[in-house]
Amino acid sequence: MRLLKSAWAATPVRLQRRLKIAGVIALCIAIPIQVFLSFGLTSVVRKYAIPQAEKTLGVPVTVDRVSANLLWLSANVRGLKVGNPSGFDEPTAVSARSIRVSVGFFRLFVGVVDVSTRIKDLKLTVVRNSAGQTNIVYLQQSVAVHAPTSAAPATAAATNLPRVLVGNLRADAALEYIDHQATNDPFTLGCAVTVKAHQIATYKPWGTNHWGTFSVTARFSDNPTEQVVNIQGQVAPVIDPKRSTFEINAAITAVGNAITKLN
Repeated sequence: MRLLKSAWAATPVRLQRRLKIAGVIALCIAIPIQVFLSFGLTSVVRKYAIPQAEKTLGVPVTVDRVSANLLWLSANVRGLKVGNPSGFDEPTAVSARSIRVSVGFFRLFVGVVDVSTRIKDLKLTVVRNSAGQTNIVYLQQSVAVHAPTSAAPATAAATNLPRVLVGNLRADAALEYIDHQATNDPFTLGCAVTVKAHQIATYKPWGTNHWGTFSVTARFSDNPTEQVVNIQGQVAPVIDPKRSTFEINAAITAVGNAITKLN
């Protein structure tokens, strides 16, 4: 702080005046933009992005609020709901209470997109209806039909991968399977899943062979002692997605006891 004050005091008065004017102009531009990103972005997304998403997926899509922050270079989606196609009674296939994505500002100066993501209360419901149709398969087929086609398949070289760093990722999700063709109609099986990732890169950070870490924990209840799947691992810089190097340690416990409690 003292260095900044000293540098400002040593700046010529004319230059100080110009910097103050530039600061006021930048502030006058930034404030209306931020107000729009905080309060007006939702209507734009609903008018333009949501109809395209509904066309691609073939199901209703809604959001409660979409906002962004210029200062923190972040975006936040609240109340996302992706409906089910006709023929399915369940209201949603995918929903999330909030999805927050932020980008590290300073790494942009060295050509690195440092992304951190936090997903709360994500819920994926896979349903097989009485006719034997599966909602997720329908969504996949709809996306394939409406996906843009290119004249030639893209074959990007490994050296052309963008420099991306997944600084931190955490997703708390509930996975649910409902089968209306089961003997005990309907059969329901669900579990809570937590996915974490840290420092996973598509390049060699700082010119080293730094490895990122990830973990997946799944349980059939909120009791942390009843873990069913616990996967932990580390992954080398993903220079070539087709030749990734990683190490995984996994443990699967108490599956029988957990399923018994559900029946």
